[in-house]
Amino acid sequence: MEACRTFRQQVLETFAPMGKLQRMPARQSKRLVLLEEFALLLEPGRAYAEAELNALLAPIYPDYCTVRREMVDAGLLSRNGMVYHVIGEGHGPSWLKPRGDVPPRTGDAAGVYAIVHLSSGRAFVGRGGGVERRLLSQRAQLDLGGHRCAALQEEWRTQGAEAFRFTVLALLDAVEGESAFQRGRRLAELEARCVAALGNVPRFA
Repeated sequence: MEACRTFRQQVLETFAPMGKLQRMPARQSKRLVLLEEFALLLEPGRAYAEAELNALLAPIYPDYCTVRREMVDAGLLSRNGMVYHVIGEGHGPSWLKPRGDVPPRTGDAAGVYAIVHLSSGRAFVGRGGGVERRLLSQRAQLDLGGHRCAALQEEWRTQGAEAFRFTVLALLDAVEGESAFQRGRRLAELEARCVAALGNVPRFA
C-alpha cells in the first residue's frame, strides 16, 4: 500500500506540482492517476452538462477534451449525449482541485510553500518552519489586506480566495542534532530547488 501511495504522489508532484497539470504522461498507469484526480473534482449523483464539465477541467489542463474522453474510456465517467456523471466516489480531496484553503495537515515540519494564482499560474513562493501554520498565517494576512507582496495582495483583493491555491511544494527532512543555522541553510537550499523546478512559471515579486 505504501508503494502505491508513493507512486501516486510521485506522479502528482511530477506532472501537477502546483495543482495544474503541465502535461499528460505517456505511461497509461500514470495517466490513470491523473484521470482519477480529475474524477475527484466531481460530485457523485450530479449530472454535468458538457459545457459545465469543460469549465471545471479547463483551468487545470487546457486540453480538457482529451481528459473528458479518457475519463469516459477509463470508466470514471458515464456519458449520455451531452450529459456526464461521475462513476465511483468522486468529490474527494483531489490534488488538482482549485481551492483557497490549505493542503492536508503536515504537522510542525518545515518546508517550502506556494500561493498560486490559478488562471495565470503566477506563484508566490516562501519557506518556513511549521509550514502548515505559515500557510494559515499567509492566508490571514491576505484576508486582512496586509500581505507584504503588494501584487499578490491586489490580485487577492480583486479576485478573492477562490482564484488561488495554497500548496506545500516540499517538506524538509528532520536531521537529529543539527543547529538552527544548519536547518535554515538546508531550508533555503530546498526553496532554491523548488524554484528551479518551477522553471518558467511566473512569480509574484
